[in-house]
Amino acid sequence: MYLNHNATLMCTHGGQVMLFPPPFRSLWIMQSPVVTEPDLLEAVIVGCPQIGPGLVPCTTMVAVLAGLAMEIQIDGEVPVLDSLQALTDGVPPGLVQAIDSGGSNAAPAPFSAMAMTMFTASRSGAAFCPT
Repeated sequence: MYLNHNATLMCTHGGQVMLFPPPFRSLWIMQSPVVTEPDLLEAVIVGCPQIGPGLVPCTTMVAVLAGLAMEIQIDGEVPVLDSLQALTDGVPPGLVQAIDSGGSNAAPAPFSAMAMTMFTASRSGAAFCPT
């Protein structure tokens, strides 16, 4: 499922991600804008309890490791799926995951085998067919 801005995202330590709705988004799901990769990188994490000697609480996400819907773009940005896994700036780093999709009922369309092959080839930079 695609995430919307009502989604609940948390770091592995228990900090909550605060998403800031964009000023404009052309796609909304359940009366809330779809979350895109830049939304994640602009979000803040509050309440991470990782405190103590040598520990630093999570405050932001620094990299998205999984959960991007690379097959489409919304307003020139990549939307985020409920399979999200993002690395935080905490020490040791945490992993942000979606606890709830925000009531989203929208799922990406399944790829056909042919479309998946073409998509993979385009991402790898390899020639699609022998020359």
